[in-house]
Amino acid sequence: MNFKKFGKKLFILVLLLTSIFRISMPISAATGNVSLDTHGDRWRMGLSTVFYDRYLQTQRNITSIRIDNFSINGQNAYCVEPNVEIYPSIAMEILDGQAALNALHTAGYSDSQINEMALISSLGYGYANDFSEEMNAATQVRIWQVHFGDVISNIPADIQARIDVINERIRKMNTSLSFENQTVELNGYGEKYAVTLEDTNGILSDYVLNSSIAGVHVEKNGNTLRLWVEKGSAESGTITFDGLYSRNEANNNCIAYFNPQNQTLASFGKTTPRQASFNYRVKETEGRIQVNKIGEALKSATVTTEEKKTKTAFEYEEIG
Repeated sequence: MNFKKFGKKLFILVLLLTSIFRISMPISAATGNVSLDTHGDRWRMGLSTVFYDRYLQTQRNITSIRIDNFSINGQNAYCVEPNVEIYPSIAMEILDGQAALNALHTAGYSDSQINEMALISSLGYGYANDFSEEMNAATQVRIWQVHFGDVISNIPADIQARIDVINERIRKMNTSLSFENQTVELNGYGEKYAVTLEDTNGILSDYVLNSSIAGVHVEKNGNTLRLWVEKGSAESGTITFDGLYSRNEANNNCIAYFNPQNQTLASFGKTTPRQASFNYRVKETEGRIQVNKIGEALKSATVTTEEKKTKTAFEYEEIG
């Protein structure tokens, strides 16, 4: 027997078996358990739907639901299935990336609805440093409205007030500046040629400047903007704003918490805000020569010999 060849074949066989074993081994995903803050049954609202218990495999009709706040491993989370029983004792698999999107698709959400929930989360709890229980509850209910809006009723007044705030922020995010995509012309360089723009749509005050061009001054005061360009700076360019918060804050993280026997939850990082922009162009006039044609008037005019020496068919006037 050729032991050298046999040993080589045995080594290859061991490698193949090891690879197959590794491939067949399940990958252990991160898990977490749900923590509930029920606020002592402080808030309830109407929800008329069939309520499922996936653990007990039962279902029943309900007409109301308690508004709870959820967290997993200390991370704020939102229920996306208010029609499913939650079991804090059942560990949830923590999914991100495409796996998280797949879990939300399984829960009945389209990509556009997932994006809407992410925007609600970005402009709700935590926005403008509002970490109140009321805003957390309002963000939860507003997320429920994405998919269950037609069966939700009797929202508590203090929660509805904050939902109205979230909706107003969403409206501003989806509204254009009145001078968006336009080109603003300045008649020269320097502050004396500054132009003032007013956003008649009333959202500029909530937008964040996201462009910096050397020598280009963009001064925002409420819904009014003052623009001027220093001599030697770029003759033209684009001024860009981010809607309600800087794009630098966005991470677009989406995490789903999933267990087939439990309710699905999700958390959303800050979604990328829309951008608004306009162009500027300096139309410099200083140092240019303006030509005024007066030839016809001179032809019929009576002038002295000295005047004829100094007059021509054109008169030149320096302006600026």
